Amino acid sequence: MYKKDQGITIVALVITIVIMLILVGVSIKIGTDVISRSQLEDIKTNMLAIQGKARIIKEKNDFGEEDLKGISLSEDSSYIVDENILPADKSGCYIWGEEILEEEGLSSIETTSEKFYIVDYNNDCEVYYSLGVKGKYSLTDLKDMWVLNWGNY
Repeated sequence: MYKKDQGITIVALVITIVIMLILVGVSIKIGTDVISRSQLEDIKTNMLAIQGKARIIKEKNDFGEEDLKGISLSEDSSYIVDENILPADKSGCYIWGEEILEEEGLSSIETTSEKFYIVDYNNDCEVYYSLGVKGKYSLTDLKDMWVLNWGNY
């Protein structure tokens, strides 16, 4: 009498499960990388939009047409600023919170008392992000971050 094949063996089942786990692990890694990259690009896009508006305001201010916008760092505010991320001369640094962003037509950019942007009008309208990304806070640093990590994305 011949023995009939009743199904797959335990070895085939284990191999199938291992292959599926590898595929799931790779998919999760790729997915998290894509999400991280899209969040970085979102922050950089927000900072570029703020920088563009700030440059227009700075030019108008240079011609005496408009005051600089934002909350000066020298004023009291509810914003907590890490002094180490900013340049030594903070006289031209202004916080752009929800009110200023809305006034400038950038209401889609969300801010809180911990998550906000700082514009340095004295330094070519450099923009700083209060939370930072991987230890980088300025738009210039974040632009360089893309170039340095090109191979990882």
